[in-house]
Amino acid sequence: MTFGNKPAARRTLPAPSGPVNVEDLLLELEHLKAERAQLVAQLDAREAAAREAVALTEEVARLRTELARVRSGPAPRPFGHLDEIRDLPAVPRASPVPRDMASSALFAPGDVPSGGAWQAPPMPTQGIDFGAVSRLSPAELDQLPYGLICLDAQGRVVHYNDTESRLAKLPKERVIGRSFFGEVAPCTRVREFEGEFLELVRDPSRVRVRSFDFVFRFRHSEQHVTIVMTPARQRGLYNLALLRRSVTPT
Repeated sequence: MTFGNKPAARRTLPAPSGPVNVEDLLLELEHLKAERAQLVAQLDAREAAAREAVALTEEVARLRTELARVRSGPAPRPFGHLDEIRDLPAVPRASPVPRDMASSALFAPGDVPSGGAWQAPPMPTQGIDFGAVSRLSPAELDQLPYGLICLDAQGRVVHYNDTESRLAKLPKERVIGRSFFGEVAPCTRVREFEGEFLELVRDPSRVRVRSFDFVFRFRHSEQHVTIVMTPARQRGLYNLALLRRSVTPT
């Protein structure tokens, strides 16, 4: 091979000055390979650390931007906002709710109760440990001597015990997963009932137990009930205990 008019210089290795020890060369080669592998591992570790640092920096920047947006923008309106409670109609004591609130596509006419708030005489609740309810299994909840309904924060029915199903004459399969206030018992969509629930969801730490009285007017009976609302043990769930004060057949 030539470059221009001059022949290319041939590179030659220097001749060994003495006898070559193949074993020494092989040993040195192994040392060099091990050193190279160690350097490659160190470089890989540094690159991984650099990528992680970049990802963390981007995440911090994103969180700072989100925090600044939340601080500068309007406060989010959570479920249970006071405006929602103010929008709920008030029910005069011992009076039924409007007819259009006592209808539901899930149930035949008359199955869905109408209702109203009422003032009951004092009722002793000694012996009922509402805090222990959250530790009971579904089978144990079904054995309670009073009705027990478990709702999520959106008011959907998560559990509906056998006692409540029997007293209200509403099958479980037609209740579980439905909106309690919108579909199961529209008569409770009033300030005195749903309003109490919204307040509990909005700030469960302020008043952990809410108790009030309510009248359910079913086709088969009129039931005067004391309602006790408490946060469940599982976060985001709420227990409604329904204690029948009186049941009058109609």
